[in-house]
Amino acid sequence: MIIEGLKKSNPDDYKWKFNLKRLFVYTINKIPRGSGKAPKRVQPQNNFSQESLKNHFVITTEKLKELNDFNPDNYIEHPVFGKLNVKPTKKFLFIHTRHHIDIINDILNKKDNINRPA
Repeated sequence: MIIEGLKKSNPDDYKWKFNLKRLFVYTINKIPRGSGKAPKRVQPQNNFSQESLKNHFVITTEKLKELNDFNPDNYIEHPVFGKLNVKPTKKFLFIHTRHHIDIINDILNKKDNINRPA
């Protein structure tokens, strides 16, 4: 959805604006846990299978290649960080992806600790 948002945006409408929350997250390169909730429009609407997840990964990998083709002032409207043009959008994608990887790793580590004999 982020790539589609960039694609649909009008670069002439982009104007940078200071945002303290964005500055904080981009400075520490981390999204604090429990600090936000995904809007309904980006939440999955159906059950996912291993196969559908693989398909999403392939599609997303292809779409990410489009990032370098956009005007630098194409932008997305983030609910917390405001308008992000291409460069900060790339950083957001990195920070956000790592945030979810950290959550997955914590879940896996917790599961491993539960299954270990005392």
